[in-house]
Amino acid sequence: MVKNMTQITPQYQHLEDFILVYWLAGYVDEGTALMHEITNLLNGATCYNGALGLWKSPIQNQIVTDEILFIEAFANAQNMSQHLETILNRVSYWGGVCAQEAMAVKIGSMMGSRMLLPTA
Repeated sequence: MVKNMTQITPQYQHLEDFILVYWLAGYVDEGTALMHEITNLLNGATCYNGALGLWKSPIQNQIVTDEILFIEAFANAQNMSQHLETILNRVSYWGGVCAQEAMAVKIGSMMGSRMLLPTA
């Protein structure tokens, strides 16, 4: 029998906003650098790899397949609004480093979401 067992009451924070960055899996190092920047701004991020992405190239006029790396972070509304412009600028910067004209970013809340294409 365990004596003096203390019950820990968890503390909860409501994280109503999220950001999801669609990143090309061939640029894992750059995606990892971006993930570190997002983590510093929003206090955490998750990364998962191996999704299949299809998009139509306006230059080649054909469908292109890519493996996609997702970078996802959640935040409360105040924290997200304070850092959203910085995050989008960093996505654009790292997209330029990878020679990508635009990188897809999805932002949302419990009320819905919007897709953005920050360009380099």
